[in-house]
Amino acid sequence: VARVMKRDAGFGPDDFVAIVVDPFFDRRNGYYFEMSATGAIGDAAVEDNDRLRRDWDGIWYGKATIDEKGWVAEMSIPFKTISFNPETSRWSFNASRRIRRRNESIRWASPSRDKPFISMADAAVIEGIEDIDQGIGLDIKPYGLARARRDHDLDEDQLDLDGGFDAFYKLTPGLTLAVTVNTDFAETEVDDRRVNLTRFPLFFPEKRDFFLQDAGIFNFGGINVNPLPFFSRRIGLDASGRTVDILAGAKVTGRVEDLNLGMLNVVMKDDETLGDKNYFVGRASVNVLEQSTVGAIFTHGDASSPDDAFLGGVDFNYRDNIFDGQRVLEGNAFYQVSDT
Repeated sequence: VARVMKRDAGFGPDDFVAIVVDPFFDRRNGYYFEMSATGAIGDAAVEDNDRLRRDWDGIWYGKATIDEKGWVAEMSIPFKTISFNPETSRWSFNASRRIRRRNESIRWASPSRDKPFISMADAAVIEGIEDIDQGIGLDIKPYGLARARRDHDLDEDQLDLDGGFDAFYKLTPGLTLAVTVNTDFAETEVDDRRVNLTRFPLFFPEKRDFFLQDAGIFNFGGINVNPLPFFSRRIGLDASGRTVDILAGAKVTGRVEDLNLGMLNVVMKDDETLGDKNYFVGRASVNVLEQSTVGAIFTHGDASSPDDAFLGGVDFNYRDNIFDGQRVLEGNAFYQVSDT
């Protein structure tokens, strides 16, 4: 069954194959790649063994062919597309195939309904990955904008020029520096249309490349919506939802052995409502036990008002296999305090 052609469309109705890799070998995080029989591709970042951040898009290649015997998929994933730990020659790896006509899923390792396919802790291990060359490790995405206007009543012409860029540089194979200057909102993927029949505001995910880089490192306490200590989608919007221009921002994120580190600082253009604003977020966590983490977070700045705000928090996220590895036990504990 081969019908879907769109990238990241979700290949549930089709035949497809998928792989997950954990290049850090922390048994917690990694990358997900899938391909349908039509050659359509999809990818995502794997976070904490149970989350897929599908808004992550990597640069990689793939093709599929169909013949009288079946179909074949081939993927080519450059090392420069992913972050990895150069000190280890072992990666977690798993592969899966969906046969739609039989509603059958085949998994290479840990074929259990109680364990998600993206659980890197339950994946197999491949060895001998050595002498990897990541290249320069630099990606630059510039943009330019020109707008011409004419006032026929005053017989005047006006030309407005604007531009900026996003840049991503691998300080090390596992640590990335991201820089944004005059962030471009126009090229951001449009949100899915949603109808809200509740009294609560809709929660739209982040779509901007700068903020998506290693976004999973800022996950805190197993919290998905409320009370999130940090939600990057608020940066660049005021309380009414009006866009506020970002002057510049810098972010360092990545993993060094058992340490997961993220630091973000964004400076906004002077706004008549919010004034001069600066936002800072610091997040660090340490891998403990087999699949657990303990960490802390600190934020400074209020994206929706001219006031100042501070937040600090600590969290412990527990995950382990129990009952001879047949079940997974998860739990989260956190404490946070804020002052405005």
